Amino acid sequence: MTKLSPQEREVVILSPRQLEVLTLVGKDGESYKATAQLLGISLSTVRTYVARIVEQYPYDKTPRMALTEIYFRHVDTTPRPPKVSEQPPGFVYAIATTERPKRLKIGYSTDVQQRLHELSLMSPVGLCLLASWPGSLEDEAKMHEAAKDHRLHGEWFSMEAFEVIRSVMPSDDS
Repeated sequence: MTKLSPQEREVVILSPRQLEVLTLVGKDGESYKATAQLLGISLSTVRTYVARIVEQYPYDKTPRMALTEIYFRHVDTTPRPPKVSEQPPGFVYAIATTERPKRLKIGYSTDVQQRLHELSLMSPVGLCLLASWPGSLEDEAKMHEAAKDHRLHGEWFSMEAFEVIRSVMPSDDS
């Protein structure tokens, strides 16, 4: 497969997460399952990202082969100087349901109170904020990894996960 110069490439418009999935599956050859584990997302979410990427650049190939083709034909991998900060300052949070069975959501937001409000509007049960601390999407992924044995679905965990994340979240004096 011939690698195209930046001038020959069509523009690829992907979210940062889509680019992560494309890189892991299309470039690095990771399985969908391994990609889900590495990114701390569900297998069905990986499949959804793959479908959305492939529908933008239809190739008469299997999705995996299409992703490889898309990566090497459309993604500009020219080294760039590092950016100071790509994401706005944010917070990792732990939000719990207030009714049984108790569940815990571990997430990231730049506005935790707004996120709690949004989730409350979509939830059939009450929610409360248990903890939040300055962090990044990478910090959120680390919390998901630490609590993976308690994952129920996506970013939702059993309440036992709260003890796990409390042991790894930054303390007030750090």
